[in-house]
Parts: sequence; structure tokens; C-alpha cells
Amino acid sequence: MEKDLQAVFKEKFSEAATGEYFAPGRINLIGEHTDYNGGYVFPASITLGTYGLAKKRDDREVRLYSENFPEKGIITFSLDDLTYDRAHDWTNYPKGVTHFLQEAGYVIDSGFEVVYYGTIPNGAGLSSSASIELPINSFSTCLPIFTKSNISIFKSNKSFKMTPVSNSIEAEEERPAPFGIVP
Repeated sequence: MEKDLQAVFKEKFSEAATGEYFAPGRINLIGEHTDYNGGYVFPASITLGTYGLAKKRDDREVRLYSENFPEKGIITFSLDDLTYDRAHDWTNYPKGVTHFLQEAGYVIDSGFEVVYYGTIPNGAGLSSSASIELPINSFSTCLPIFTKSNISIFKSNKSFKMTPVSNSIEAEEERPAPFGIVP
């Protein structure tokens, strides 16, 4: 990683992060822009992606900061209000993932702080939005904020286990941007 995100985290949130995450971007070897139209795709992960450092909070507040958007500062919202808010800009993606985790039965009893840094060019079709969503799903293994682990949800009359990918797809369906079946 080319940035010292732990130093950024301490500067923004006054303490060290307790979890570090990376989510790769992806390319479609075939099928670019056909996935959200029901076509065939053949994706592959790439070395560009999004880094996230996180720490649990003792309240229900979520605070997110991106080194890619320093002018936006720290964006804060409550776990009690995860509705889309245009003013929350890019944080609506991790907010959506958090919403769908709750809807799927996870009990999220405390907030968290995250510093993001991405090496994926925004809007390049390399899944930059998905790469900021996937670390939120991963917090359940490293930060004690989620209290339910192996759940089933129903979609299209089929039962399946909630996965980071299916959760990100649910979140992106609620956001005003095109996305595909391959987050």
C-alpha cells in the first residue's frame, strides 16, 4: 500500500484502527456492460482495489473518511437511519450494505469508523463501488459489531446464504447507479 493509512486513521479518529481490509477491483474479460443486462460475463480480480482500516465505536454512529475524497471530510450517520441521502455521496454504498445486513437479520449493535483509500480510478468500470462495500461485509470477522453469522434469506423464492457479494448486490440495487451481477 502506498499510503500510511494507519497514520491517516489516527489523525482523523485519534486512535489506531483495529482491522485492515482490502477488496480488489475486477475486470470483465468478456461481457463488459452485459452483466446488468443479463448477458454472460467472465470476470477476474485485479491488483487495484480499495483498502479500508476500521475500528469499532461504543455508540451507534458510523464515521467514514476517504483519502480519495478528502474535500468531503468525515461523513457521519447513525445506524438508526440508513436511508439514502444524496449529501452522503459515496458513503451511501457502505451505508446500503449495512442496511441490508440489518435487514438480513444481523444485529449491528455498535457503530464503526473507517478510512478508505482506493487505487481504482472512479467510474472506470472496475467495480470501485463494490470494493468499498465488501470491507463492510468483512468487519463481521474482525470487529465485534455483528452478532448473527450463518443466515438464510429468500429472494426469487429461493433460499440462499447471505454472502458479501449478494449483500453488495442488494445494496447497489438501492443506489442510483448502474451495476452488474459482478460487484
